Amino acid sequence: MHRYEMENPLLQIYPANMRLTKQQQHAALYALANDMKVRGGEDLADFVRIALNEMAALYEEEARRSGASEAGKSLAYRWTDSTMTYVNDLYRIADAVNATTPIDITLDNTDDLMLIIDGRPWLLSSPVLDEPLLLDDRIIDRVCREMSCDAESTALEEEAHKRVIIIDADWVVAGNKPPEYVTSNGLHFVFKDMDNRSAKQIACLKLIKEMELLAGSLRDAVIRGVPMDRDPLTIQSLYGSYDYRVRLNRFGDTLYIKLPELHHVQGWTTLLWPWVRARMDDRKIEHYLQADAMLSYALK
Repeated sequence: MHRYEMENPLLQIYPANMRLTKQQQHAALYALANDMKVRGGEDLADFVRIALNEMAALYEEEARRSGASEAGKSLAYRWTDSTMTYVNDLYRIADAVNATTPIDITLDNTDDLMLIIDGRPWLLSSPVLDEPLLLDDRIIDRVCREMSCDAESTALEEEAHKRVIIIDADWVVAGNKPPEYVTSNGLHFVFKDMDNRSAKQIACLKLIKEMELLAGSLRDAVIRGVPMDRDPLTIQSLYGSYDYRVRLNRFGDTLYIKLPELHHVQGWTTLLWPWVRARMDDRKIEHYLQADAMLSYALK
């Protein structure tokens, strides 16, 4: 048995309730911020200092990365200069915060977390758009490392956004048949031989967990009553990333999901769709895959 914890994809139902979506995404940080707000005093000041410092560090990292990758382009330099001015302001405000500083934590009109420090608003935001929880994770990790945070409630909040995937799979070698890595729910990865067995198994497991993530997320959408178009769904990769947009129906309901391993498999949406559809419908089918060619990117 192999057990994995993966981030739940984002299901966006049209018309999108972006306010609810944002609350669901950032629930763990919101819970921690509320806890610190209740405590007040030095705990609240420490939380705010950490939040500002982590946000400043993230913007500084992105500014330096942008400046290095876009050297010679005046627009990049202007972005870097303005960002570093903002970064220095964040560090300065963080250094000035203490237990007597008037502080409030609230949500703005788009449900982003806002720190009100001595009457001035500071919106907690991240420059890394394709990792919306990166800043949250950095703040939570540091607060719970340096302070006494309610780790249990934070873990529960984070758990709500995790999907536990259990994979039951093993090798099957019988007679003169080619070896297979087979899952209990019908996936057969067929290889020419057992050479480099460990690497083959690892590559299979990486694909299987993403297939299970996709199938389980689609099944959850069906359970929630989201209408689903018949085969096949429209699955499109988002340029410059491993993110995929799965259009569920003509109304525009959409699943956004990261699939870094499947992304390397040419034609995977057609190749794997029969098994994914069966898993969505809670059916079992025996689905055979020519794994040497399929996993060539990982077995070079």
